[in-house]
Amino acid sequence: MSRNISPLDNAVISVTHLEAGNTWNVIPGKAVLEGTVRTFQENVRAGIPGAIRRVIDGVAQALGAAATLRLTPGPPPVQNDRRLTEWTAGVAERLGFNVVDPVPSAAGEDFAEYQKVIPGTFVFMGTSGTEEWHHPAFTLDERALLPSARFFSTLAIEALKKLKES
Repeated sequence: MSRNISPLDNAVISVTHLEAGNTWNVIPGKAVLEGTVRTFQENVRAGIPGAIRRVIDGVAQALGAAATLRLTPGPPPVQNDRRLTEWTAGVAERLGFNVVDPVPSAAGEDFAEYQKVIPGTFVFMGTSGTEEWHHPAFTLDERALLPSARFFSTLAIEALKKLKES
C-alpha cells in the first residue's frame, strides 16, 4: 500500500486465508486468497479495489495466468460523534468506570452502518480477556457482564431523560 496511498493516510491489506492444491508434488491449477482491508479514510477505501486489481492483473500477466477479483465491501470506519462520546464518557465516570481514550483500532465493526443514519459513539468495554479479540484462545472474564449491563442500561435511561427534556 505504501506506493498507492499518501503516507499521511493508512491502509492495511491482510491475506488471512490461502488455499492452493492438495498435495506436495503437483503444481496447483488454482489458488484462492482471501483477506481483509482496513482503513480509517473513505477516500482511501474507495481506491483500494483499483490498487488490488492492478497488482493481481500484473502478477497474473507476468506468470501467464488469469486472475479474478471478487470484493465484498465490509463496514466503513466508525466515526464517533464528539458530543455523544463526551456525554457517554461523563455517564461512565459518574458510575465509577475508568474512562480511557482508546487507541484507534482498525477493527471491522458494523456499528458504522448505524452511524451513517444517526450520530453515535462506539464503546469498548474492558473485559480482561486472556488474549486479544479474535484470537483462538480469547476467553471473556464474565465478571465484566454485569457492570457492562449496568452501564448500558443507565446510558439508555439517561438518554431517554435527555430526550424527554428536549
